[in-house]
Amino acid sequence: MDIEGIMKKNRVNDELNEMYEEIVMDHYHNPRHTENLESPKNLNKKK
Repeated sequence: MDIEGIMKKNRVNDELNEMYEEIVMDHYHNPRHTENLESPKNLNKKK
């Protein structure tokens, strides 16, 4: 693989990592999860 191919692959990986991080952060900022983080006793609570 030439240097341009490697650089393109690195850019794609960077973009995918950024998207993944945004998805994970959005998921864990969901009130359902933040409620559990603030109150550990809710972790065993049945829904």
